[in-house]
Amino acid sequence: MGWGGVAVLVAVLAVAYSAARRANAYETELLVLEAELAGCAEWSADVAGDVAARYAEQVQQLRSMLERAQLEPEDLHPHRERAAPRPRAIPRVTNLTFAEFFHEYACSQTPVIVTDVAHNMRADGSGLWTTDEIVAACPELDVPLRKYDKASGLWGGLADTSLRRSLASFAAARSRAGNEWFVFDASLKACKAFVDDFAALPYFANDYYRRLPPDAPKPGWPSLFMGPAGATTAVHIDAYGTAFWMTVLDGAKEWLIAPPAAREHLYYDALKQSFAPGLDLFDLDLAAFPLAGHVELLTATLVPGEWLFVPAGSPHAVRNLAPTTALAGNFIDAANHAHALDVMAREKAGSRARARRAAFAAVDTRMMVAPPAGLAWRDFNARWPASPT
Repeated sequence: MGWGGVAVLVAVLAVAYSAARRANAYETELLVLEAELAGCAEWSADVAGDVAARYAEQVQQLRSMLERAQLEPEDLHPHRERAAPRPRAIPRVTNLTFAEFFHEYACSQTPVIVTDVAHNMRADGSGLWTTDEIVAACPELDVPLRKYDKASGLWGGLADTSLRRSLASFAAARSRAGNEWFVFDASLKACKAFVDDFAALPYFANDYYRRLPPDAPKPGWPSLFMGPAGATTAVHIDAYGTAFWMTVLDGAKEWLIAPPAAREHLYYDALKQSFAPGLDLFDLDLAAFPLAGHVELLTATLVPGEWLFVPAGSPHAVRNLAPTTALAGNFIDAANHAHALDVMAREKAGSRARARRAAFAAVDTRMMVAPPAGLAWRDFNARWPASPT
């Protein structure tokens, strides 16, 4: 390379370095603004509306500057077609102990798939349920139906609907041609036959929800997901700073997961707690969302018998590759407790939100280092364990 080439290279590196420094500064400002924007909910409606609008405008300005800063080095070569990085595979492991899971994956906010534990989620260790078994156990269970609307701008791209059906009637129509509806996060706690046969894995046995006072509101997990091929949930973050798990019973689900720090690159709206309308991780439009091209995604196709862990705060999108049934739940433990308290502190003001955060702030945070495998759900759900060791 001649001196002319060296000079060009140095100039390119200087521009890239300068852009990277500006990008880091803009991203830091965005995170600060996001925290302040969420805090607007603590004020009166009139004041919050004015301030929120001003902050939202500032966020948009900073995001535009962040785009320019990160795209400048590539603008030196406008003839090159930009492409998003190829997603990396979510690691798959076997024989994962709780200690290994907690330190290597939960604390490092790393997704993981465990391939050999799903049989332990049945009280007698006899293997996976089938869709037919769950439907037979609770055919009249009232389940909410959702539908994907890419342009809605709502959480998960899910159309707001009040449509409900019995589980048996939906299951019968699940694979009917033209069906776009799916069961999303339907609580199974009212299905006694299922709950009596369900067991908790050690990976979420330290769930702080189970240590809340008896009168504290508790979620309805485990929950059911059931839908046709093509059923999609757009990029979203699970509520209250919780981590998430899922086991597929039949079918296949394609997952894309981004690191928690990638929210701003995915055009997250802190006020609405959702991502930009039209953002599709499965078919990225880099002309409309150029920052998304800088996010390194993790991917996997989750198949029957596999257990997936999604760290708290991780943006993720999911779609069915076939008619699919899955079980899932959320949890809070020592790995994400501080994050959950921070998220809860940014909730809209209200007695319920304050009570939720106060309950989690006071929870017994001691961790069991060797939780039992296959703990019966009815025991696990009864504020267990009373005395962590």
